[in-house]
Amino acid sequence: MAQRTACSIDGCSNLTRSGANPWCEKHYIRWYRHGDPLATMSNDGVSFAGRNRYQAVDAPSHPLAPPCGKVYVHRLVLWDKLGRGPHPCHWCGKQVEWLGDPPLQVDHLDGDKANNRPANLVASCAQCNAGRAGTQRLAGRAATGWHQGLDGVRPERRERMTSAVGAAAAGRPRLAPLRG
Repeated sequence: MAQRTACSIDGCSNLTRSGANPWCEKHYIRWYRHGDPLATMSNDGVSFAGRNRYQAVDAPSHPLAPPCGKVYVHRLVLWDKLGRGPHPCHWCGKQVEWLGDPPLQVDHLDGDKANNRPANLVASCAQCNAGRAGTQRLAGRAATGWHQGLDGVRPERRERMTSAVGAAAAGRPRLAPLRG
């Protein structure tokens, strides 16, 4: 087990969170919330919320605001672009509403959670949004060669997996679900 040392931030003598982490708890939380271990408070009111690292702002009077008052920036931007709704899913056409059933989800066309330009955001149903996220994960894994070590996988499943990854990398939708 690695030994905990002093925080790597100049002037901080707190112990690191672990031997593998260069920062103490305080500086780690600042990095996690604001993207910078030296940030003391976000000067633009934007923070990073939750493990998903989406940008959030205080907007307690907004119709999408939960009781805590924080709203994801991408949801505010798409609300301003589209209005209350209902709206068709960009991918399948299914009607979705912001707080309805099924709920509207905001999909980043380029997969970049920090790119909240209106042209990059579209309304999506949960199924299409999750499917696109999975396809993007597969494409990312294909780029790093994760699928090349499939020696223990049955040949017919290996073929389906690698063809789905190839389709994802080429930006084509996967037509058949992986089963097996």
